[in-house]
Amino acid sequence: MRASRTTLGALALAAAIMLTSVASAGSGATSVPPQVERIAKELAGGGAKSVIVFASVGDKSYAATAGTRRPQADQRFRVGSVTKTFTATIVLQLVDEGKLGLNDTLEEHVPGAVPRGDEITIRQLLQHRSGLMNYPSPDYFSWQAGEGRSRASIRPIDTLRYAGSKPLFFEPGTEFSYSNTNYIALGLVIERVTERSYAEELERRIIDPLGLGRTELPSQPRLPDLEDVGEYPNIPWAAGGIVSNGRDLSRFYSALVSGRLMSAASLATMKKTGPGSGYGLGIASTGVRCGRAWGHGGLILDYFTLAFASEKGDRVGVISISGRPPSTQPDESALLCPEYRLAESAATSRIAFLRGTGLYVTRGNGGRQRRLARGDSPAWSPDGKTIAFRRGKGIYVVRADGAGERRLARGSDPTWSPDRQTIAFVRSAEIYVVNADGGRQQKLARGKSPAWSPDGKAIAFLRSADIYVMGADGSRQRNLTRTAAPDVDPVWSPDGRRIAFARKIAFPSGVGGNFDILVMNADGSGQRRLTREVGRDDAPAWSPDGRRIVFETRGVSGGGGHRWAWFFVAVVNADGSGQPRGLSGGEPLKDRAPHAARPLWSPDGRMIAYIGWRHGNHDVYVMNADGSGLTNVTRSIANESAFAWSPG
Repeated sequence: MRASRTTLGALALAAAIMLTSVASAGSGATSVPPQVERIAKELAGGGAKSVIVFASVGDKSYAATAGTRRPQADQRFRVGSVTKTFTATIVLQLVDEGKLGLNDTLEEHVPGAVPRGDEITIRQLLQHRSGLMNYPSPDYFSWQAGEGRSRASIRPIDTLRYAGSKPLFFEPGTEFSYSNTNYIALGLVIERVTERSYAEELERRIIDPLGLGRTELPSQPRLPDLEDVGEYPNIPWAAGGIVSNGRDLSRFYSALVSGRLMSAASLATMKKTGPGSGYGLGIASTGVRCGRAWGHGGLILDYFTLAFASEKGDRVGVISISGRPPSTQPDESALLCPEYRLAESAATSRIAFLRGTGLYVTRGNGGRQRRLARGDSPAWSPDGKTIAFRRGKGIYVVRADGAGERRLARGSDPTWSPDRQTIAFVRSAEIYVVNADGGRQQKLARGKSPAWSPDGKAIAFLRSADIYVMGADGSRQRNLTRTAAPDVDPVWSPDGRRIAFARKIAFPSGVGGNFDILVMNADGSGQRRLTREVGRDDAPAWSPDGRRIVFETRGVSGGGGHRWAWFFVAVVNADGSGQPRGLSGGEPLKDRAPHAARPLWSPDGRMIAYIGWRHGNHDVYVMNADGSGLTNVTRSIANESAFAWSPG
């Protein structure tokens, strides 16, 4: 769709309708203001002409601006499909007043406009489940330019009649498909029910009571305080015609979500999202790290707008970008959630990681970074004094201060025995061990991914599609899983009694399948499935107390024509109780996966680290075990990977 046309909500709706799992907030909240400055700079990184970031927390507000033409913080902008929440609010106020019913049909209030209007309800219009075509389309633009018509002369009823002349996309109420036509129809319903214009009702019911002095539905295409080509107001109208600013949108969403604009029953109805879309009645739900947020996005001309409020409406974030779409995903969590500091142990713990081709070490809070050697796949010795790693085709060790580097053997994937006397590794799909001083190499078994038991007496490993276990000397090899489904990523519980792993679970159809997290006893008995997610769950890691397992989960989902790849960190109770909880990376990006991969617990169990993709590269991120305090600890323009916590 051409940027010069009205493309209401196409990009921002996608940011709003994706539901994610979130963790409850933990302790350690600080009084740090929302990160408006950081977010404004990041969003301007793609060369946007104007960026405004506004946040309100209770009675305090914060604003920052950026861009090639840096605007004032109170600058107005076109909000696009954010208008839909205003329209839906008026409709639900009319429901509260008994003047309109959600099960009323379009035909009852706007007769003759749509051939099957007697089958389309007000509720379906509000939730984009009517089946009406989305009018901003090439055919519509050709119709606009037809003989005897001009954009200035087109009325909302003309747009609705044009859309109604096209076949429904689906039977009303059976599917979700985002359509601006629905809200043109609702604007006309408002006018017929109230016998006033939509603009008058907007002012009388919302703008004037809330004191939104910078908000209006324009009556002219061009506005003196906006730098754009102009838009005929009767085209986007009740679907996307409003002009406002950050402060006014914040007041509106705070009043709405806190329950000051309609009855509690209507607000609950508004928040009831439809299957597979996350879209309620003119408002959408999205996950943030401290709970759930409610809002809407909009895209019109070259304005991108996103407005969202916390569950109680006490925190609101507004983002406006013009000139170029954002190059990074807006960080709603940083505007809506209190800041949390990392656990104090972050300052003394250490993480080894790969940056480019170099092996580095840093504190758990990102302090004191230093390069140790060239290599990757770091593995700490149990006493935290030495790191084994791979360089090329060889296994090496180096002291944690960077001294004493030496080559031990040819191979990859080094892992230390609990007594730090031996290192297991893989060479040509076979598992070997070597003494920590490089002496006495021994081949143990055919396989890969060796994992020592906590007492050092056994090694779990993969062979073909099954998990095996053997003695530390390669004796007593036995298959624990014996299934046709592939198993991966075996890891011992801290007490050595159980093994967690990931298994591919076939779909009921027998075609394809997902990976889920399972646990079993160390002898292979008592296998229990812990997750049943839509995507792939793997890379399990036990918490030091053995009560929880963190893992990565990924997949593809979508609604309303939007496809999303998602990739984040989640935690599940090791005994199978409760439900998995997402912790981070739950801000999906369209067309690429924001990686949150290979999570590991800190030795004290108070933090989790993972490799995350944000803002164009991979970094090591650390967060508290409840998902708060998320911190980029490597902070470089290079890619980081293959990290490991020091045991002490």
